[in-house]
Amino acid sequence: MITTVIPVLNGEKWIAKAVESFVEQIVKKELIIVDSSLNNKTKNVVLPYLKRYNDEISYYHREDLAGIFDKCNFGLEIARGDVFHTMACDHRLVSGTYELVEKEIQNVDWLFGNVALLNENEVELKKNIYPLFNLLEYRQVNILAGCACYTKIEFIKKHKLKFNQKFSLNGDYDFYLRLANLSQPKQIQNHVIKLVIRRDGLTDFGNNQEIRKQDKIEIIQNIKKEFPLPDYLESERKQRLKVLIAVCNEGWIRSEVTNTLIMMAMDPRVDKKIIYSNHRPYENNLSHIANKFKKENYDYLLIVDSDNPPKNNPLDLCFLNLDVVGCPTPQWNDIDSFPIYWVAMDKVEDGWKPHQEMKGLQEVDAVGTGCMLVSRRVLEALEAPFTRTWNKDGTMNTGVDFNFCEKAKEKGFKIYAHYDYLCDHFKELSLLKVLKFKNGN
Repeated sequence: MITTVIPVLNGEKWIAKAVESFVEQIVKKELIIVDSSLNNKTKNVVLPYLKRYNDEISYYHREDLAGIFDKCNFGLEIARGDVFHTMACDHRLVSGTYELVEKEIQNVDWLFGNVALLNENEVELKKNIYPLFNLLEYRQVNILAGCACYTKIEFIKKHKLKFNQKFSLNGDYDFYLRLANLSQPKQIQNHVIKLVIRRDGLTDFGNNQEIRKQDKIEIIQNIKKEFPLPDYLESERKQRLKVLIAVCNEGWIRSEVTNTLIMMAMDPRVDKKIIYSNHRPYENNLSHIANKFKKENYDYLLIVDSDNPPKNNPLDLCFLNLDVVGCPTPQWNDIDSFPIYWVAMDKVEDGWKPHQEMKGLQEVDAVGTGCMLVSRRVLEALEAPFTRTWNKDGTMNTGVDFNFCEKAKEKGFKIYAHYDYLCDHFKELSLLKVLKFKNGN
């Protein structure tokens, strides 16, 4: 059974949806609400749920437990479940999370997943993807959200762990960093919780930023004194992903692409090598790159064209463990009445059409090579991955990118496009064509 604790202070505006997201979870569960408000407004919101789900939800009005982590410790002490979790009144559990956690946590002490961010109207802003967990990085900066972590209570009690209320805004960092030094977490790629980004939030504005900064310095110093580096760090080092970043060019590169390359070069999460390849024609260039990749010990090939600057860091996508994923790129088409489309396509009877659901990660039939991430398993399965196909009259039938995707799908691999990772695309074209399109001619 999973126990979730919600510490709350004046949370009447937000807590109903938090409770509803708990109720939607289909496995055996427990919710403990610990409220230190000086009024009954939160209690009045929670009361209908208490009456209806009295075997699953309990409410404690404790004005003496003023701090967030005092309330968390109280909930931990009385928890009846096997797995412990805490979240705020403005957090929402993703449907099916508890069922997933029960399955994934069986052979580990604790785990964490990804988070999504909502605005105050609860419209999704972004889905965060945590990089591959690295303890050395975690001992320098807080890279996890406590609300995305689930821990076996037996393990917590064995090591006598508690939240330290001294760190009033960083007690969760102190708690889970101690966990990480005792046991390696399991990382799941699913999004398990949604966070509302509030203007009146406790941690992100005003003097709280300085408090958080000083707390983190003390926490890190304490951890380094108390815990030697664990044995599993060596396996972490061996698991570090290796990426070949190939910039396809014809002797020049857009400055915007260079900016992205600098960002990727500074990314500490993966081992990487950047090459600038300019063989001609284009499929010959990609084939040389693929051959180099196969001969060397890389996990992923990231292809970036010289005129396709990604808007976000495409190295994030390495941690999704996908076969092929593209960053959708806008393209100009002289034939259609609406000539700009995104190169993330579905196969139809008479050819291809742009994928319609342009949100987050989507499975598609083809993506462009303007910015494409390919796993080693795909390239090893394809003898000549990057070729065009031709009609009998010598005209091109299928381009390099779509033909590659078709061959990968024939081998059983899946193709994805991620609409949170769009690319720009710089093209030289006639302004008269743009004016014609603008005027609807």
